Amino acid sequence: MSTQSFLIFFLLLSCYTLTTITAHEETGFVRSLDRELMEKKENLSHFRFYWQDIVGGDNATSIPIIQPLPKFINTTGAFGLVRIIDNPLTLTPEVSSKLVGRAQGFYAATSQTELD
Repeated sequence: MSTQSFLIFFLLLSCYTLTTITAHEETGFVRSLDRELMEKKENLSHFRFYWQDIVGGDNATSIPIIQPLPKFINTTGAFGLVRIIDNPLTLTPEVSSKLVGRAQGFYAATSQTELD
């Protein structure tokens, strides 16, 4: 069994190495850092926006598509819950403030401690 495991490990390592070398040569995606770029001073920008996550009512922006496991519905967490979101990002905490963007996607509730 150890010979088979070693062989599989070696093949995976070889494939990874070849993929990395090929990606570097063909796409230029993989490259070394340029020391001159590291010495330049960066300009930093700070911005603030508010994530409006509305989970109920007529104008909900976060809809559950997979409910939490029944065992965890009455606990403080919601292990297994998956929501689809289309949340507005605004300039101030008020929902009616100026819209500057949208957060779209999904999120899932997980935990390493809720499962027995």
